[in-house]
Amino acid sequence: MVPLVEIPDIVQHDAPFFASVFSSKAFEQFQRYISGLIVSENKTVDGINRLFVRNVRNQRSLNRLFTESPFAVGALNRCRLAVLQSLPSTQMQPKGVLSLDDTLLTHYGQHFHKIA
Repeated sequence: MVPLVEIPDIVQHDAPFFASVFSSKAFEQFQRYISGLIVSENKTVDGINRLFVRNVRNQRSLNRLFTESPFAVGALNRCRLAVLQSLPSTQMQPKGVLSLDDTLLTHYGQHFHKIA
């Protein structure tokens, strides 16, 4: 487990896109949660909370982000899509891609012709 003494730079850089969705206290918990999802091997609320060695808080504070914070999931998703649209590499393109997943199909034989 890698302990955290502060919010990672990548989270500090991208979190302001989502600030309008949360209250100031909930936004702080959101940043802690996202940091934990990136860094922690144990992605439970308790596991994420234990990562922070400075500014230690009770696990219930982070838990309240999901149980009592009045943020709208739709607004959070709209912010997420706006961030993706603002970056050239993740913008929606005029031409799409069709992805086919055949992992559940039964495969026969040892060789597959024209497989890439």
